[in-house]
Amino acid sequence: MCMKVIKGLCCMLMIFLCSACSYTRDETPGSLESVAYQDALQMIEDGKTFNLLLTNDYCQHCQVLKEMLEEYLPTHHVDILEAQLMVDGKYLKMDEIKKDFPEFEGTPDLYVIENGKIKAHQAGSMTANEFDEFVRDHKLDEQE
Repeated sequence: MCMKVIKGLCCMLMIFLCSACSYTRDETPGSLESVAYQDALQMIEDGKTFNLLLTNDYCQHCQVLKEMLEEYLPTHHVDILEAQLMVDGKYLKMDEIKKDFPEFEGTPDLYVIENGKIKAHQAGSMTANEFDEFVRDHKLDEQE
């Protein structure tokens, strides 16, 4: 009898915990828009909330990631700003980038910025499943 009560309480607790961590996903289209690197830095300084993807036009992993996003974003409301690592037509050097993004090691590099602070970071290329896990972990497509 006591075991049945304990099992019942455990089941109810698990259901409660699972429902507390779930959220409603927005399936309207998301976007990938270009922004100048300096403008992205200004948005951070201004305390904005946004998703930032750092890329280079010669980066093969960036191209693969952007192709994946072309298929992913039409059914997932994730808005991403893409900043090429250039200022005044010149590629930024690693030490210049690391000054603004200390975790940066190369492109592509994805940041979740909340109120001007880096909340999450994902380095390197991702499959659609890996990207979707990152989106779910940070509720980037949460329906409002």
